Amino acid sequence: MGGQLGHLAIIFGFGSMLGKLVSDAGGGYRIATTLINKFGRRWIQVAVILASFIIGLALFFEVGLVVVLPIIFIIARELDMPLMYLGIPMAATLNVTHAFLPPHPAPTAITDILGANLGHVLLLGILAAIPTIIIAGPVYNWYYKKYIRVFIVKILIFQFLANIKNSSLKRRLSSVFPF
Repeated sequence: MGGQLGHLAIIFGFGSMLGKLVSDAGGGYRIATTLINKFGRRWIQVAVILASFIIGLALFFEVGLVVVLPIIFIIARELDMPLMYLGIPMAATLNVTHAFLPPHPAPTAITDILGANLGHVLLLGILAAIPTIIIAGPVYNWYYKKYIRVFIVKILIFQFLANIKNSSLKRRLSSVFPF
């Protein structure tokens, strides 16, 4: 366990140093503004997915997360949008590239165990990764925005109504928010 934790600490340490260097040098701001200018506000999730996919091919999930996260913070601040709107597609893309595509450990090990061709595994992994990233990123965000938040608000209103002591106020509010 100590060997594994030591290995992860080195990855996190070097990844955060690399991310901090990119951020302090202005690279994160430059990358963020370039993505915003090229894709615009409407397609910024696609830009985040493409950037995360390219970084996720070369880096482990942990390092990719540390490198891409400052860029996500800058884009969210510049466009004044929720961090989760960009964070979910970024995390989904990094996860999928780490799980589906060689040279990451699990796909490479499975390729070796089954004796498969590494190029075929990479091609099939990319074909499987594309719909997975779309569903786990932008489609999930759309579903969350449309249904889950409304459901959570209804639960909070219902709990508020259940805790009201004044019955006349409770009747008036329950007529506005029927459950």
